[in-house]
Amino acid sequence: MKIDAKRLKALRQTQAWTQEDLAERANVHPRTVQRAEASSFASRRTTKAFADAMDVEIGELIVSVQIPFGTAIVLNAIIWAAVMLLIGITFHDQPENNKPIQQILSFAAPSSMLLLCWLSRRYRRQSSTR
Repeated sequence: MKIDAKRLKALRQTQAWTQEDLAERANVHPRTVQRAEASSFASRRTTKAFADAMDVEIGELIVSVQIPFGTAIVLNAIIWAAVMLLIGITFHDQPENNKPIQQILSFAAPSSMLLLCWLSRRYRRQSSTR
C-alpha cells in the first residue's frame, strides 16, 4: 500500500526515535522501516503496526488516490454505457432474456452513483482534516 513516507519519518522524528526504535516498537525488522521511508510502500499489516506504535490513526500514514468527483461521474457513465451496450449486443435476438438483466442494471447504475457520491464526500472530509 502507498504510504506517506515523509509523514512517517516526521512522526518518527517527532518522537525522537531512530528507525531502529520504531522497528522495535512496531515489532518489525529495521530494514522494513528503512524500505517504507525510502519507497513509500508497506504492507497493510506493517502500516498498521507503525500507526499503533506511534499512536496515530492508520489513515494518517496512507496516501489516498483521489479522483475528482466530475471525472468519477464521467467514468461511471462510460462504464455503464458500455455494460448496457454489451448486454444489448449479447441478447439482441432474445428480448425476453433482457428483462431480468435490465431490472438488475436499473438498480445497479443509480446505486453506483450513490456509492460514488458517498466516497467522494468521505475522501473530501479526510483530506480536509489533514
